[in-house]
Amino acid sequence: MRDCLEKASLAYYSGAPIISDAEFDSLVAKYSYDQVGHVVTDGVPHLYRMYSLQKYFDITEAGNISGYIKTPKLDGAAVSLLYVNKQFALGLTRGDGNLGRDITDKLALLVPPTISLRGEVQITG
Repeated sequence: MRDCLEKASLAYYSGAPIISDAEFDSLVAKYSYDQVGHVVTDGVPHLYRMYSLQKYFDITEAGNISGYIKTPKLDGAAVSLLYVNKQFALGLTRGDGNLGRDITDKLALLVPPTISLRGEVQITG
């Protein structure tokens, strides 16, 4: 089954899914498949590792979540923004969580050019 899930994952990330998201999620849960994200071979390292968000289809399965913000998990782009001494310096896709694709030029049009914090600050979302 792992081979099937890897094939489905590869097809999804190449833009040609072979099963629905709901079918994939169901199989992932059933077979405890945890290989998610695009395999990056030419990426740029994140300042801090980006983890995948945990999906819960029933909020009672999440355990003690007091002190956390609950939001829907929507499909889309997960990115990290690196600010160095208040200035936007680098924007990366999530990639495999360690390395991402540099999309600084695209994100520079969407994110604030400066923030109020000094030092190296990574914002993920």
